Amino acid sequence: MRIITNYLSGVNLGIEFCGVCLLILLLVAINMKKSTSKEMYYYKSFIASNVIALCTDILAYIVTGNKDMVFVLITMSILAYIATGFSAFYFYTYLQSHYNDRYSIAYSERNFRIVYGYVIVVSLLYISSIWTKWFYFINSEYLYESGKYAALTGILYFPLLLICFYAAYKNRQIATKRETMIHSLFSVLYIIMGYIDATFATSFHYLVAVLFAFLIYIVISVEQQQELAEKETELVKSELNAMRLQMNPHFIYNTLASIDGLCMFDPEEARKLIAKFTKHLRGSYLDNSPSTIPFEKELENLKSYFAVEQVRFPDINFVTDIKVSDFDVPPLTVQPVFENAIKHGICGKEETEGTITLSTFEKDNCYHIVISDDGVGFDINQKKESDGRAHLGVANTKKRLELICGGQMITTSEIGVGTTVDMIIPKKEIQ
Repeated sequence: MRIITNYLSGVNLGIEFCGVCLLILLLVAINMKKSTSKEMYYYKSFIASNVIALCTDILAYIVTGNKDMVFVLITMSILAYIATGFSAFYFYTYLQSHYNDRYSIAYSERNFRIVYGYVIVVSLLYISSIWTKWFYFINSEYLYESGKYAALTGILYFPLLLICFYAAYKNRQIATKRETMIHSLFSVLYIIMGYIDATFATSFHYLVAVLFAFLIYIVISVEQQQELAEKETELVKSELNAMRLQMNPHFIYNTLASIDGLCMFDPEEARKLIAKFTKHLRGSYLDNSPSTIPFEKELENLKSYFAVEQVRFPDINFVTDIKVSDFDVPPLTVQPVFENAIKHGICGKEETEGTITLSTFEKDNCYHIVISDDGVGFDINQKKESDGRAHLGVANTKKRLELICGGQMITTSEIGVGTTVDMIIPKKEIQ
């Protein structure tokens, strides 16, 4: 038997005080996320039980040696033993709920009750040690002293931690490598540090708990960011499908009116316009395209759109300067910008005539799609009111470029000169 020295008490106090501060800050950060999943509930319970264990252990160390505070010393020792036991229990429940919530792996309620009962029994053994003197007890000088079975204090929780390690190892094929490594490493280090603490009366296992809590928080935060990015990408795809189904009614009405007028004096031209309109519908709106398409197909769809519009605006010219076309773009990327150039650029002039130029070129790390017109132009620093699908379509295009392929759209304009839109597509794997 040996008395825990003042030096070790000081080291333990320093470790535990720092651990409390860090874990409380972590709890505040987690609660700000307002998650209600079982995984997060048990994760927060794991952290809270460690905070309680650390605080009660700190208070117990502070009052050791004080005869008048012996009741506080005993009470804090009991609470510390209970909180430490439930720290291991909540790690087990966190692990089970983690695999259940994320990978739909059911866990046994029977095993849950067995583990709960095991933790209660071990906690009672620790508490009884205050009087049986098996592990650690309070001597006649009101100091902590190790009993003859002190080395067993860490071993009693080994079976539970080994079960946790086995769960992490068993599910390694479905979980990420990061998850498997963190869960396995915690189980192993907690066992090792628990044995060291039992042998040398230190508190290093609390360091493992604090480290694990922060690693899990980092993993959860990264995964939440990835899930958010995936949801945003899915939202953009949904918006794309909505764009296909919500064509500008004016475009449809005007096209049908043009067809109706041609039927009266030029049936053959009307037939050609119907074919062009049908091709445009099929290529741009009715085709359930993936998140990206070859630029050549986007260009083909744009030409079919212009062929329809040119019936109404015969004085508008369309010029292309295609230096590169072997790359992919989100569908309906160019058309909203092209449509904007017609309706708010060239059609804004007194005489509806002008030229729209589409050019592409390649740089070391990106592709450029540039659409320019010689329309009325506008002040880019002045906020414009949204007056139709064209403006909304351009904003949607910019958003889809950013989320689907990490691209960007740069607009420059000069009043009386025209507008240029530069769409930049990075040379990297598109989501």
